[in-house]
Amino acid sequence: MRILPYSSEQKSAWDRCVAESRNGTFMLFRDFMEYHADRFTDRSLMVFDDDTLIAVLPGSLHGEQWRSHGGLTYGGYVASKDFRANNALLAVEATVKDLRETGVRSMLVKPVPHIYHQMPSEEELYALHRSGARLVRRDISSTVPMANRYGYSKGRKWAVNKSRKEGVVVVPSQDWEAFMAIEEALLLEKRGVRPVHTAAEMRYLAGLFPQNIQLWLAVQDDVILAGVITFRSAMVLHAQYIGSIAHGRLIGAVDSILDYLLVNECAAVRYFDFGISTVDEGRVLDGLLVANKESYGARGTCYDHYLIDL
Repeated sequence: MRILPYSSEQKSAWDRCVAESRNGTFMLFRDFMEYHADRFTDRSLMVFDDDTLIAVLPGSLHGEQWRSHGGLTYGGYVASKDFRANNALLAVEATVKDLRETGVRSMLVKPVPHIYHQMPSEEELYALHRSGARLVRRDISSTVPMANRYGYSKGRKWAVNKSRKEGVVVVPSQDWEAFMAIEEALLLEKRGVRPVHTAAEMRYLAGLFPQNIQLWLAVQDDVILAGVITFRSAMVLHAQYIGSIAHGRLIGAVDSILDYLLVNECAAVRYFDFGISTVDEGRVLDGLLVANKESYGARGTCYDHYLIDL
């Protein structure tokens, strides 16, 4: 088992491994990872069994700590069909050895959550356990299983019906600037933070991945009331950003978009995922936020972080 650092000459091999993997998504392609290359010191790794690339490991350096890439929600071992239980044990052992020899003191792994797996791909969880990894962070997301989903709550049904009566229309859009301005104002008002992405970054990424990144707007009389940006992978339609102006919140504009997505855009995926409702590294649950997501029939999916002291 060999661990090699990623280099630009390996881009095609990396992307091919992700494309053919059991648990990879478009966010793990190099073009997505490198749009913010100036913010992180990339230290991605490639796992070879003899000369066969069996997994890639997106990562970045943060002082003396190696992390599953700091610009990604998840990473971990992106596994080919040949990344089996015995391979996983050897791969984690070899990764630990490689990082230790380069002076890294700890390794933080964010495995791809199971809802994104096209086939079971949790060999790394067993291998991390065997290596002495500790679960140091757990965030909870809210996920709707499309094959067997619960219905909306009474209040959610009312909001969807109200938006229809008000003449709210849901449309795909490329007006990233208008929506991200709404999102920024909302986040500053509610949490005192700005979105992770700028409008220019979202436009750029959507241009690279037009089949995966889409913007949906709720419009009334040509006025934008709300929007949702979705990230589509093979198994999951994920709501990356959800935002609305005050009038939109009064008449269920966001509800109209989410209902549209669940009814019309989720036929080819297994799950709709709202994203996490936790802050302070998973220690605090936003009860109102998670209850709102659960009112659409969503239930919990954990996004975990594992730490190995080297």
